[in-house]
Formats: sequence, structure tokens, C-alpha cells
Amino acid sequence: MWRRQMRPFFRRMAVGTLAALGALAAMAAASANDYPSRPVTLVVPYPPGGSTDLIGRMLAEAIQPHLGQSMVVENRGGATSAVGTQFVAQAPADGYTVLLAASAFTVNEAIRDDLQFKTSDFTPVSQLIFMPLTMVVEASYEAQTLEDFIRMAKEKPGSMSYGSAGIGSSNHLGPEMLAKAAGLDMVHVPYPGIGPAMTDLMGKRLQMLFGTIPAVKSAIDAGTVRPLAVTSTERAA
Repeated sequence: MWRRQMRPFFRRMAVGTLAALGALAAMAAASANDYPSRPVTLVVPYPPGGSTDLIGRMLAEAIQPHLGQSMVVENRGGATSAVGTQFVAQAPADGYTVLLAASAFTVNEAIRDDLQFKTSDFTPVSQLIFMPLTMVVEASYEAQTLEDFIRMAKEKPGSMSYGSAGIGSSNHLGPEMLAKAAGLDMVHVPYPGIGPAMTDLMGKRLQMLFGTIPAVKSAIDAGTVRPLAVTSTERAA
């Protein structure tokens, strides 16, 4: 069902990895000749199990043979990626602690006034991937289509809740855009990452969430959640 969508994902991931390799090679050439002389830490600012974590581990596996050193993935979730981002901002700017940023990296600065860092504190290395979101519900949920979901939400305003990876994350903004466009009243439940939100969705403690295809694919294949829509202009199946 998802094979055609996942193939472009892995192609784009491969291109992004090559770009990251080139950028890191340039960093190495511009710094000490022995860089890297020790393992490089890749900070994923979300808990394990989400798409950012998956991409980080794929990147680390692909890139470390070319570095000649280990690339260690370190999950530091919380505050919609702000915890991990602040950790990297406070680390020495020596190329040994790098951040895998997602959309919340730029959104946070626009919606929060308690951050102890700015996006300008960071130097971009490479864009890795662009992914649409998939709207999913628990497999036994009554709504069979997006139209069904909208109708049910309008019949019982405020009764439906959706999970996200935190305030300002793409899977928070996606449902909010749907709610605004369709005139819905839904309850937002933020989590440290999309993995814990998926657990509660499958446990029927949430009615819906928006997740990237890598984050929801295994649950869809297992039949524990069901997709209703995607945010791309083309079908994912």
C-alpha cells in the first residue's frame, strides 16, 4: 500500500544524506586536519519512535563510515524540540554535537518567548527530507473517510481530541488548519513526541493524529490505525 510513497522517501533521504556528507566533509576541511578525532553526537530533539528519530538513525548509519568515527544518536525530547535544541546551542561549536532539526525548530521562535537560543545561533548543514503528513484514526473508529470525521466532529463539538509532538509541531499545526478550514472544535493533547501519541491513539485515548508516513506506516501495516487523508496533493497509495 505504501511502497510507492516510501520509495521516493528513501530516494530523497539518500540525496539528503549525500548533501550532508559533502557539508560535513567541507566542515572537516575547514577545521583541524584530524576532524573528527572522536565520535560525533547527533541530537534528535524528540523521543525514540517518531519519524525524526528514524531519520536520525538512518543518517547516522549511512554517514559514520565516511566520517571514520561513530555518529551517536542521542534523544533529548521535550518542549516541542526546544530541550534538545537548547542542549546543542549550549554545546561547544566544534562540530562534535549536531542537531537534527524539524519544522518546530523555526516555529518555536515565532510562538515562544521563553527560548534561550535563536535560530541564528545555528549553522545549517543540509536539508535531508520533506514529508507530507497522514491523518490516521484508530482502526475500529467509526469514521471511514475524512468527510465522516468532519461530520462527527461537528455533531459533537469539543468531544474529539488529537495528539501531537508538542505545541507548534507540524502535527499540531496540521489539525489546527483542518479545524479552521472545516469549522471544527477539537481538543489538542501535546506529547513529548509522536511515538507516545501513537500509543494513546492505538489505546483509544485519542481520536486522531497527523503523522509522517515513516511514523505511522508500521501501525497502518499492522492494522492498528487507519489512514483517512494525506496533506500532499497526491495520494500516498
